[in-house]
Amino acid sequence: MLKKNRAALLLILKHALLLLILYVLQALVFPWFGTAVQPMLLCVAAAGVAHGEGSFPGSLFGLFAGVLTDSALGRPIMTFTLLLTVLGLLIGYLSENWLSANLPAYAASCALSCLICIVVQALPVLLRHGSPAALCLTALIQLAVSMIFSLLLLPVVRCLTRAYRREWRTLPHRS
Repeated sequence: MLKKNRAALLLILKHALLLLILYVLQALVFPWFGTAVQPMLLCVAAAGVAHGEGSFPGSLFGLFAGVLTDSALGRPIMTFTLLLTVLGLLIGYLSENWLSANLPAYAASCALSCLICIVVQALPVLLRHGSPAALCLTALIQLAVSMIFSLLLLPVVRCLTRAYRREWRTLPHRS
């Protein structure tokens, strides 16, 4: 039992380390370059983890990723927290019941998550300034950059989700 608890704790620490690394990249490293378009790394990771692990772990990971995204983007504290929690729940539910665990389904989950996050991020600017053409172009570029980073994150997310599935099957309540 102690070995299973240690493995579960190690898995939680790996997820926390992934969140911390992505937060540092999104909040501190990418803004330092001064480009107008930055990838939505935490949104991509929340979708990837939800796709690989299911609804409950996906929503929990989405909750923490949302808090960090709100902090990184300087938003009010509930915008991305609620959004990524719901997206984690939805994508996790879809992956448990209908989506397969292959690359196109992962890419579609990440693209959907990024697109929704980009629209939510751009909505106040659109409502305030009303320049949809330039904003749509920026949103498409941000989506493309985020999708490139989602493919770079794929091995890390796959490694975490495999470890999660292995631990989840060995827990006593799942036997």
